[in-house]
Formats: sequence, C-alpha cells, structure tokens
Amino acid sequence: MGWVAKNRQELQNFVIQFSPLWCHSPHNQLHNDNDFRRALAANVPMVITSRVPNGRVLPNYDRDGGGKTLVDAGVVMGDDLSPQKARILLRLLLEGGAKGQKNLQAAFDR
Repeated sequence: MGWVAKNRQELQNFVIQFSPLWCHSPHNQLHNDNDFRRALAANVPMVITSRVPNGRVLPNYDRDGGGKTLVDAGVVMGDDLSPQKARILLRLLLEGGAKGQKNLQAAFDR
C-alpha cells in the first residue's frame, strides 16, 4: 500500500477510496498492511470512501477487511461523500479540533 507522504512521519490523516468489489475481494489485505496498522496505532485519522459516483460505504461486511472490521479497528466511514469531499471535510474537522473516531464519524454521518 502506498501512502501519500514523503515519509511516514509526515502522514497526519488520509482518505482511502475503495471500489465496491474490492471490499469483498480476497485481495483486500488493508487490515493486514503494516503501514496501516502503524497509522492506526498512532491514531492517524482515516476515512473510507467509495470511488463509485453516489456510492455509500457502510460498516456492514464483517469479514477480514470488510467495513465493520475496519470500523472496529478505528477507521471512519465516509458515507456517501466522494473521496475529494471527504478529504475536505476531514481537514476542516481536524483543523476545528475534532478528535477521535466517534466525533469524526458523527460528523460524517451528519
């Protein structure tokens, strides 16, 4: 998995976009990715979005790498926001002082 940062110390938050089929794919190894686990351990805010226009992401799938598994790990579901809109909302929330998965998720659930 490639993070959008020159080095891991620069990573402060990020938005991940999935295609719907990828979430159910055996190739979905995000939950096993070492960088992903380190980011979670460091409380780096992460938002999952869909790259499908008007698509939603929900924590329904309860298998390795599924939405429920990722939420249980600390990731925020971006609901029906595009990756670009989710990134803007995440940035505004963090600059406004929002912290923690529960507070961020409440804002994305609107």
